[in-house]
Amino acid sequence: MDKHESGFISQQSAELIPKEGLSEDMIELYQQLAPEYLQELKSAQSNSDIKAIKFQAHKLNSVMGIMGFEPISSLLKQICGCEDDPVITRPLVDEVNELTQTSLASLSAK
Repeated sequence: MDKHESGFISQQSAELIPKEGLSEDMIELYQQLAPEYLQELKSAQSNSDIKAIKFQAHKLNSVMGIMGFEPISSLLKQICGCEDDPVITRPLVDEVNELTQTSLASLSAK
């Protein structure tokens, strides 16, 4: 059974989205910026550009911190602080991608 079949994603998305404190303007800004910043991070990872990976992770982390998405922010902090090896960052970037997509879908459903 994969994590989608087990309900992992739906449980996780509930943990991703803060229960209160997100204005409509904040959500709208997040929905605009997160996909762009995420694409930049994934592009840097595809190019194995560790300097760009860390820069983009830092940039995306600013958005996640403001939104209060601690699980994603924690992963992004790990990317920023990891060794200069894109092989190490790949699974972290993949997880950030999945969680960010989940958060976007959850906010769109509200």
